[in-house]
Amino acid sequence: MRDTRTDWIQTYTGVHFRPFDPAPEDVRLEDIAHALATKNRWTGHAREPISIAEHSLRVAWRLAEVGCSPSTQMAGLLHDAGEAYLPDVASPVKGLIRVTRAGGLGDIGFAEAEVDLLFCIYRGLGLPWLCPEVLSMVKLADLELLVTEARDLMHGTDEWPCEVATPLRGEIIPMDWHEAESTFLYHFNRVLIGCKREAAGE
Repeated sequence: MRDTRTDWIQTYTGVHFRPFDPAPEDVRLEDIAHALATKNRWTGHAREPISIAEHSLRVAWRLAEVGCSPSTQMAGLLHDAGEAYLPDVASPVKGLIRVTRAGGLGDIGFAEAEVDLLFCIYRGLGLPWLCPEVLSMVKLADLELLVTEARDLMHGTDEWPCEVATPLRGEIIPMDWHEAESTFLYHFNRVLIGCKREAAGE
């Protein structure tokens, strides 16, 4: 039967996905990797385009570098996965946006909707939800990449939270979106193996 609702987006794989009424069975890893690889960070204002997929990879790599568990690395890889289905909204704007939930459940903030969507993505990918300790480690790595990107791709770090996180060594030279997409998929499956071993106590 034809879908007559209009609150969906069509994904890369052809799924009708409802960002504000998401269903775990509609989540596809291929959709996430492709969308994040073709969306730019910094709302498109970086000197050279850097994809959300590459940023996510670099967060996961940073967590691996400091010895975090595979499940924490996976959290880093997927921390912006909701942006596969929602716009990458700049933080000063995000706090001002409210969205209407399906089924007459009232309005919530855009950031809350992102959390609901990420929870759905985790369910759809068969992954356990995140604990506060993991979230704090991911947040620090995310900030470290933010100030590193600001140094290498924006106008320096003076206006960014370098008192919280310092830029990483090595210059970021962005990869093209095809490489970002394929590397994201490869790394997800590689880290997933580690997550399964971790869950089994190996």
